[in-house]
Amino acid sequence: AGSGELAEGGADDNATTGSAAAGVVHRLVQRHETLATVESLTGGSLAAAIVDIAGVSAVYRGGLVVYATELKATLAGVPADLLAERGPVDPEVATALAEGGRQRCAADWGLAATGVAARSRRTTSPSAWSTSRSPGRTGARSASSTWAAVETMSARRR
Repeated sequence: AGSGELAEGGADDNATTGSAAAGVVHRLVQRHETLATVESLTGGSLAAAIVDIAGVSAVYRGGLVVYATELKATLAGVPADLLAERGPVDPEVATALAEGGRQRCAADWGLAATGVAARSRRTTSPSAWSTSRSPGRTGARSASSTWAAVETMSARRR
């Protein structure tokens, strides 16, 4: 894993932190970086899972819950034309959500989840997600490992 990745780490990292989500928080604390969330489908459960992690107050700035499509534009800053063209569940929209939340909460990282509820199982399954990093921060991030962290955090609330 590269030094800039937030969610990947060795076995020692996972043993120390206990979960991928806690590993993300642990890395942010070490790097003196902050996090914001923007949620649609998850309705705040992602933020709730994050604030359950010990030490998170040093890194978590806050979040937005923008369930209604128009709130994605007015509160999170997603361009209305992007929403009209792509719809609310789209990787580009998720990226815009993450960036909007990052900017509005003055955080180094933004994490967004949006998706469609699986009505037959009465569960939620985010199907579009993204992270956004502030300009000037170095290193890469792994999309698959970031999603693993999202799943871990969401699973804690179910």
